[in-house]
Amino acid sequence: MDTTASNMLLQNLLGSYLRDRGLSENTLQRKGDVIADEVSVVLDKYTKMTQSTFAFLHRIRVVVSDPQSPREFFNPRFGKPEGLWIDDQVKKIVSDTKKCEAGSVYSMSLYQAEGSGGATDEEMEGSLGPLRMLDEIAACALLIKLISRQRNGKSGILLNTGHPNLFFTSQNALGVFWRKEVHQWRILSWERDKIRWQGDKTTHKRRLFMLAE
Repeated sequence: MDTTASNMLLQNLLGSYLRDRGLSENTLQRKGDVIADEVSVVLDKYTKMTQSTFAFLHRIRVVVSDPQSPREFFNPRFGKPEGLWIDDQVKKIVSDTKKCEAGSVYSMSLYQAEGSGGATDEEMEGSLGPLRMLDEIAACALLIKLISRQRNGKSGILLNTGHPNLFFTSQNALGVFWRKEVHQWRILSWERDKIRWQGDKTTHKRRLFMLAE
C-alpha cells in the first residue's frame, strides 16, 4: 500500500470518527487528551485494514450485445443454468430488474485484496477513494455475462477458488462464489456495510468489481 493511499485511508477513518460523534477538528485539538484512547482504536482499525487493502489489477470491457432478462436467466422455471444458486435477496433483485439495452458497454476496474485484515464493505471502499457504484441493471447484466463465460467453474475473470467476487450497488453488496464441492456458482446479497470480511489463517482473497471512471 503506497503512502498516498495510506494517508487517504487514515484521513477517511478519522473523518468518519469525527462526524459520527459530532466533533470538529478544533474540538479534537482542544480535547485531544480526553479522546486519545478512542482515536487509538481508529488507528488500530487502520493498521488492520492496511494488511488487506485492495490493489488494482486491471480494467476489463464487457459488451452485452444480446442481453437476457435477469428474471428469466436466474429463474429455474425459465431454464436457469445448472450449477447456479441464488439467495432470496438476489431473487428479489433479479425479479425487479429489467435487462440492459442491447450493445451496452461496461468498463470495469478490478481490484484484489490478499491479507488477514478485516474490513466492512464501506471501509474497503474508503480505502480506494470515491468510487462509482453499479446500478442493479448493470450488476445483473455483468453477472449474467461473466457467469455464462465461466459455466461449470471454468477459469476466467471471476475467482473460481471459493473466494468472493464482490459487486457493490448503491444499496446492496453482491457476492459471487464458486463452490467446488457442489459444482455451483452461488450469489448472495446483503445490505452494504453489514459484513466484516475477515481473513483466514493463510491468505483471504477478495476480488472487487467497480465501474471505471
